[in-house]
Amino acid sequence: MTATLPVNIDINELFKGVYWHQKWKAFDDFTTPGINHVESLCNEVGLPQDLSGKRVLDIGYWNGCFSFEAERRGALEVVGIGPECSHATGAQNLAKLLDSKNVRFELGTAYDLNPDVIGKFDYVFFFGVFYHLRYPLLALDKIFRICQEKLFIETEILQESEPNILEFYRNNELNDDYSNWFVPSSNCLIQMLSSSGFNPHHQEIRQGGTRMSIACDVEKNGPEWMKNGSSEGVYYDTITKPIFD
Repeated sequence: MTATLPVNIDINELFKGVYWHQKWKAFDDFTTPGINHVESLCNEVGLPQDLSGKRVLDIGYWNGCFSFEAERRGALEVVGIGPECSHATGAQNLAKLLDSKNVRFELGTAYDLNPDVIGKFDYVFFFGVFYHLRYPLLALDKIFRICQEKLFIETEILQESEPNILEFYRNNELNDDYSNWFVPSSNCLIQMLSSSGFNPHHQEIRQGGTRMSIACDVEKNGPEWMKNGSSEGVYYDTITKPIFD
């Protein structure tokens, strides 16, 4: 349920200089002017309408709209992490405008996730981040350590969906953006998630086959890569544990 925008609020002044990527109906008479439709993506990825009692992590929150949508759906606590200042992205001002009680923002990335520091979360949002990572499998392994129930991921994918391919972009070949490193085929993404301890159960491909949304359950017995004889699993204490710690 939304309310009316508070009176005497100058939206242009409040969010001066903010780049809106996320489009979200914050109030009955105010929708953030982004291009990424929050409600549509939440529906595509299969996010439940009722998040009552859930602790949610929003990785790469940017404008914070997915975090606030989780709060609106009843989440008990929402933590947004990202490398940017929440004031610069508009998230902090939007929190004040909404009188948000259950959302907070912290500096950090997927690489920083440590259950001893940040705790564990029922649900994790990982929207529009995967292809910006130079170390995507490390990020998935880190997420597994703090995710207890479900991971919701949305990312760019290769149009050719059959081969098990992860394409690397050395410079700005993808969308003239130097922050884009890897884009998987849909099959590759599913294989990477499965290797990392996630069980994909809801999938949707959109935008002419270039974007994919997936909901995953968490494998309670640990990730496959730690049990299949890989050196990182066999010699966990020597090779992998220092990376996680």
